Amino acid sequence: MKTNILFLSLLIAGNSFAQSFNFVVGDRRSSSPIEDPETETFENNGNKYILYQAYSMKDGMQVQLQGYKPNNDYLCSKKLYVPEEKMLISIYEGFLNLENNMQLIKSTFNKEAKKTFVYSHAINEFADESDDHKELLSIPAEKAMNSGNFTCATSPNRKFSVVLSELPFVKETKEKILITVFDQTLKTIFSKEYEFPYEAKRGPVNKPVIADDGSVYIIKKVPVSKMPDIIAVFSISNNGESFKENTVKLDDPKKYESYNFTLNSRNELVLAGFYTEDGKVTFGGTKQKGTFYLHVNSAGDLITYQVSAFEKHYTDLKIRQVLCNGTDWSAMITEVYLKRNNSTVGAGNQLVYSTDINEGDAVIFVLNQKGENIRAQSFKKSQHSSDDGGLYGSVFGAFVKDKLVVVYNDFQYNQEGKKYIVVPPALVNIKIPVIQVINKSGYIENTYPMIGSSVGGMANETNLLPLTGYKLSDTALFFIGYKDDDCMPIILNIK
Repeated sequence: MKTNILFLSLLIAGNSFAQSFNFVVGDRRSSSPIEDPETETFENNGNKYILYQAYSMKDGMQVQLQGYKPNNDYLCSKKLYVPEEKMLISIYEGFLNLENNMQLIKSTFNKEAKKTFVYSHAINEFADESDDHKELLSIPAEKAMNSGNFTCATSPNRKFSVVLSELPFVKETKEKILITVFDQTLKTIFSKEYEFPYEAKRGPVNKPVIADDGSVYIIKKVPVSKMPDIIAVFSISNNGESFKENTVKLDDPKKYESYNFTLNSRNELVLAGFYTEDGKVTFGGTKQKGTFYLHVNSAGDLITYQVSAFEKHYTDLKIRQVLCNGTDWSAMITEVYLKRNNSTVGAGNQLVYSTDINEGDAVIFVLNQKGENIRAQSFKKSQHSSDDGGLYGSVFGAFVKDKLVVVYNDFQYNQEGKKYIVVPPALVNIKIPVIQVINKSGYIENTYPMIGSSVGGMANETNLLPLTGYKLSDTALFFIGYKDDDCMPIILNIK
């Protein structure tokens, strides 16, 4: 039975933005989560799902799908397995969230056929997998160790999907790819081979993005001998005929460090990230000196390119989200993030792998229509965790009408204005969700510390996982909560 656990209402005359936030928590269910996962939250046929994915040396690739009904009642929680082909090895390549259907994508190298096949297996609303597969495409391949690489993506409106096939490596040739675009029924719209103007490398890094009109963008990390990598964006029209490149061009001594991306309301790609000036391009010491902002369309036209220096330098910022409010203004949701992989010898001299994660302050960068970084807002938070993917200590942002709403967890005493030395021992480790409302000028309009809530706080009935956030509408955000070995849906209503 759902419980209304908090109602906070602050009425401020003349402020058009809603000032009422209300958490509603669904039923608790036992859960066996994957360790240290990457998460993706989405809707399908009215249901809400969280896809957990993680690779470990011990267990290989692990995938788990957790679902909730439209009324937020529990629907499913199952680990997904890659169905094997007879006498052949199949590799998990990704997950497609299409209109009213979900698909697990795998590749299978067939030595006799001298091909690598890409197949899809339907996943129903209860996370049950179909044993039957559909062949999506195939590429020529001679050896299992050089049989191509595959990456897939779905458009935000779930009407299109794309599979990027990196063709087998051939020494001293240009890198070649195959782009195949499908509709929501997995009918092929076009399939076309392209050649990059770069030498072929083993293990290339290419990220496909598909827009609501079926156009495709490829974000490519280009390795440069004895130099830091550069970033290129290739735009492909929705009929496959146009193929054009734009690059992040940074004048020396600026060097690309990290990036994230989004699509705006015009199906244009916005790529934003950090640069450094020492060329090391590594976390854990390199200082981030500023932002770059690349805005292109499907015809390959460069709409905006901007580089903005920081007033002060940052270290170890991880970009969680890049968001666009239409074409008016943008934001980068970041946090201080350090991850360390550990290995120890356990029972029977078996190696035991674990991860330590430290997450510090959230830093929100607000960018104007030109892509200029106009203001940075920092919020205090601190969390150390192991093997959880940093879910609890993370930060989430969403545009709600003309405002940016940011959600994270923080120590309650920070929000009450108390100093650490005078905090009673019982309150030292108590954390609560905090909601920040930021305007397009980058200023904080309101802060809502959710003190007294059963989400976190003294009652501690559930803990909010910000990184599982998903915008349902301008009046509701969806999250997952956890307590002990249980999980539950959390809706943040905005009125």
